[in-house]
Amino acid sequence: RGGRHGAIAELHLADNAVGAALPRLAAAMCAGGRALEVLDLSGNRLGDGGAAELGRALAGAPRVQQLALGNNAIGDAGLDALLDALCAGGAPALAVLDLRWNRLHAPAPLARALQHPALALQHLDLSWNKLGAPGALALAASLRGSALRTLLLGHCDVPAEAALPLARALQEAGCALEELVLSGNPLGQDGARTLLGGVRAESRLRRIELRGCG
Repeated sequence: RGGRHGAIAELHLADNAVGAALPRLAAAMCAGGRALEVLDLSGNRLGDGGAAELGRALAGAPRVQQLALGNNAIGDAGLDALLDALCAGGAPALAVLDLRWNRLHAPAPLARALQHPALALQHLDLSWNKLGAPGALALAASLRGSALRTLLLGHCDVPAEAALPLARALQEAGCALEELVLSGNPLGQDGARTLLGGVRAESRLRRIELRGCG
């Protein structure tokens, strides 16, 4: 889709499997029009190196609001490099980040980044990453004071023990979360009850999904 003066506002390059060469193309697009708002690089085998290079490219993308990086074999090291670039001022308008189907296990740096003043994410998709209890606990601790409105954690191996910290996080006055998806996690009935019990009338949460958690 074109923006003003024919500048490209959306670039969709999913499932091209061009690996590390793709961020260079994205960098050229960002530097050319500086009008890019949506960048979809899903399914391109970027890996950690590609994620780091993309982070550097985003310094020339002041208007990017949505970034899709699902199914790219990005691990914790690649995510750390990307976050460093974002927290240094790359893509200051970024609101939506899709990281589903990657190789993330330790989201503590991401949890810290959610509190960084240079990063104001509103929608974060981490579905199908093996985050487990440590990941869920780190993210729960980061919700207070963050701008996050939607958090997708489907099929992330989140166990019942994470339900209480998540419920407490939802009760915090500084939690802006409106949608939480935990489908496909082994929460069990007790975990689901605990989580639902944490939703208060004054909470901003409007949608919670717990399909297949029994």
